[in-house]
Amino acid sequence: MKRSMMILSMLLWALACDSGSGPGLVVPKDDASSSDLDVAPDASNACAVKSCDDAGACEVLSTVQDGMICGHGACGIVLRCQAGECTPEAAVCDDDDPCTDDTCTADGTCSHAPRTGGELHCGVGECANINVQCLAGKLQACTPKEAGVEICDGKDNDCDGTTDNGIAVQTCGKGVCAVTVPGCADGKVPECVPNSTAMTTETCNGKDDDCDGIVDNPGTPGCQPYLRDDDQDGYSSSATLYQCLCAPAAPYTALVDGDCDDKDAAVHPGATEVCNGKDDDCNGVTDDAGALDCTLFYADADLDGHGDGMDSACLCAGDAAHPVALSDDCDDGDATIHPGAEETCNGKDDNCDGQTDEEGATGCVKYYLDEDQDGYGVTSDTDFHCICKGQPLPGKYTTSKDGDCCDKDSRAHPYQYSWFTSMNLCNSWDYDCNGVQDKEYPGYGGCRLVDLSCNTTSGFVNGTGDCGEVAQWLISCTWNFGACDQNTQARTRACR
Repeated sequence: MKRSMMILSMLLWALACDSGSGPGLVVPKDDASSSDLDVAPDASNACAVKSCDDAGACEVLSTVQDGMICGHGACGIVLRCQAGECTPEAAVCDDDDPCTDDTCTADGTCSHAPRTGGELHCGVGECANINVQCLAGKLQACTPKEAGVEICDGKDNDCDGTTDNGIAVQTCGKGVCAVTVPGCADGKVPECVPNSTAMTTETCNGKDDDCDGIVDNPGTPGCQPYLRDDDQDGYSSSATLYQCLCAPAAPYTALVDGDCDDKDAAVHPGATEVCNGKDDDCNGVTDDAGALDCTLFYADADLDGHGDGMDSACLCAGDAAHPVALSDDCDDGDATIHPGAEETCNGKDDNCDGQTDEEGATGCVKYYLDEDQDGYGVTSDTDFHCICKGQPLPGKYTTSKDGDCCDKDSRAHPYQYSWFTSMNLCNSWDYDCNGVQDKEYPGYGGCRLVDLSCNTTSGFVNGTGDCGEVAQWLISCTWNFGACDQNTQARTRACR
């Protein structure tokens, strides 16, 4: 607060509530309302409104309650009762500009004169800075200095408000001789001296007893020999590469040897053998039979590429005794018998499908459908069964001879030599299945006079007639005085 403003405010407060004497007593103005003054006073917080003469004699005119107007001061400032004191509501004539001198003149008006000077402070520690506060009535800026790194010098180098803070402690000496002191004390770095009196003989106790910077040195009394184990699988490749230690320390951590590959942690005695081209369990055999991921291989005595399912071994790869991974050979003593082989009519299951001389095997015979069971089947490129000799025939596919032209009628078939006077059950006269209707005695029958006798030619007379028609059949010829008489009888034309 500006100096002139503070002096005037203090004067007004003294005039309003003090019991002092002298001129200039402050009383409420005529515009003060009764609500501001005529309030029942609070004995503890009320303010007395007084009138004093030049001799210093004062008279209490009234009292006002805490928080009410208790008068007016110079330059029209309002006085208000606060905790038993008549106090100005605001600084007298303050224009909130730090670069003006604010005064209340004798005639009751405010004056604001520009001022120059004063100090403006900013920053803390080594960043603290001071600048002229006002220059030609203008407020100036103040910029703190740049912070540095905190060091032990009794100063606030990093400008955080604390001196010599955050400085790490010092440690000197090794093992049990080590001593730790503060990093800074009273602005100076304390001396750190190792405690050499703590040094003793090294023992296996997890401490650096001899203060050489090594805990439980190799060779310490009570140590245990540990073998070198480069792959840290618990086994060493050598029984002579070791260090005597209080506790295992890589690479000296193994207690047993026998590792056959100390660069591979998966390879060591007792490891699980897998098919990987390595001797995993260090037994001297690579990819042993029975390895974790082995495959069954089978014997192949006839070398046909198909193995005997009754003779197997679980291997990583086939060997001479068990060379194949197939176990589907049904006769490992015959190289012609195996899955995929050609089935032939030989009394064997050539292709190992569980069937012997099945239909369609090489060497089979075609059997055709023979509904009328006359020994001849219907010729077909598709409707037949090819059966090996000795195998059962399916249904009415019972003949290997085809060419039947009417499989409804057992009288009609190739090589039929009989003649018939009615059509077959297929409404045809073709009984011998040659594709034509053959008539019995297609020529004419007749008599021929030879000397005094007649030669007879069997056959129909007066026309041959069609199949099934009735015509006259010449039975005999009789000589009758130089002529031949025909003896005939009715007969039905036969065909085949």
